[in-house]
Amino acid sequence: NIAYGVAGGSGQVNGVIKGGYSSLYVYGKLQMTDGYLSTRESGGIVTNGGSGQIVISGGDVDAKQFLNGTGSTASFQMSGGLFTLRGRFQRVPSSYSSVANLTDATSTTVNTARVLSGTTTGYGTFNLNNTSNIFNMSGGDIWIYDVCDAAPPSTAAFAFDVKSATSNINVTGGTLTLLPITGTVLANETNFLISSTAALGNLVINRASSSSVVQLNTGYPLTVLGDMIITAGDFNANGQNLTIGGDFNIATASTVYTSGANTTTLNGTATQTFTVNLSAALTLNNLAFTKTAGVEVNFAGSQKTINVGGTFNLTLGTLNDNGNSIFVTGNVYNSGLHSGTGKISLNGTTAQTIDGDGIFQNLELNNTNAAAAPVSLINNTTVNGTLTFSQNKLFNIGAYNLQMNAAASFVNAGTSRYVQCSGNAGDGGITKVYASTAAFIFPLGSVSTSHAGAPAYTPASIGFGTAPTGYGSITVTPVGYAHPNATTAGRSLSYFWRVQSSGFT
Repeated sequence: NIAYGVAGGSGQVNGVIKGGYSSLYVYGKLQMTDGYLSTRESGGIVTNGGSGQIVISGGDVDAKQFLNGTGSTASFQMSGGLFTLRGRFQRVPSSYSSVANLTDATSTTVNTARVLSGTTTGYGTFNLNNTSNIFNMSGGDIWIYDVCDAAPPSTAAFAFDVKSATSNINVTGGTLTLLPITGTVLANETNFLISSTAALGNLVINRASSSSVVQLNTGYPLTVLGDMIITAGDFNANGQNLTIGGDFNIATASTVYTSGANTTTLNGTATQTFTVNLSAALTLNNLAFTKTAGVEVNFAGSQKTINVGGTFNLTLGTLNDNGNSIFVTGNVYNSGLHSGTGKISLNGTTAQTIDGDGIFQNLELNNTNAAAAPVSLINNTTVNGTLTFSQNKLFNIGAYNLQMNAAASFVNAGTSRYVQCSGNAGDGGITKVYASTAAFIFPLGSVSTSHAGAPAYTPASIGFGTAPTGYGSITVTPVGYAHPNATTAGRSLSYFWRVQSSGFT
């Protein structure tokens, strides 16, 4: 009566029949630009046969399920507005005294007593299950409260299910928000699956209650073009690669991000922030920052420990660590710039390599493998801060160059903790950029500088009695054979130091 301005009686008096759940079937185009549309407790919105089109540019659309019917070549286009999908939950106004009560699409009017009401089980709450379906999204919000499974727990409880072919997808914006809530009558689902061939503009996980986990479906990696925010609840990547073009925010101490055996990549073309506010250390598998030169990724948040169980990759960009300690048990690739008061620590138990010709701020060698030199350079590298030896192990730089810039220093170097070169005159050795007259110790040795087959520690110390007009750099390379100018066998050292300087005035 309120909705249509009629008075007296109810039900068939006003042409309304209750029960016999149907759905809103779209054969042509359903276009929403403003106002409010709800399919209430019916099966939802269904494109059935032909090429039904859903176009939402404004207003609020409310339904239990959006379903692409068998054989349909439907399209979904959204540029604005709000599309709310409740799954098995009902929509019950807090009052029936005004139209505003009836159009209240907030979570306060979601009745969590689950009823299937004609929804189709085995399909996503949002569903485009044919490769011929078109999915275009440039703006607007999709909210999903529940899945449409009849008898949870299920192994295929899809919340967001898009299987469109790549040629039928165009996503530039918009936000998908998943809001798991504890319900009654029918049990809570264990997982809310995202199974999508389409990228998402932004993704928000905001679990109000329950223990349901938002999870990527096996075989479906996910790209988020903008921000990914875990406001509350659990997100499980399930070993599927996750790529984020905007900020990544793990917002509260009680949230969970489970990577599985995946790669988490931040690859935005603009500055990105990775905020971690967990109470315990964040554990990832592979972590990659794939940027262009000079574009920043900034760590933020209260949690200062990041554990990377696989590889760490910083390509070209600038990583500001915010004082975080990033512990890596796999290989490290750095072709960019690492800065901050924290550190990147190689703490694996198997051999590790450093590649990329990049710049580190603080670098720690804490590998516990039985090898004498378990960490190796396979490209030149530079340190701006400290290089710390935390184990009685050598750092094998082979024929490559290790450059220590003006403020850089070695920590804990000594007879059992030093830089090992290949022993050739053409090796890169250690380069020190000077900014004062103070002596600098080059803690190095070579494979060939041996006594009974063992590497020998042959450090060099170079300082200045008089300050130069302009400072430059000095490179020291240990050479593992007698100096070529030696004329009498057995009367000279079996190794020598090749010393080169550059840039001094």
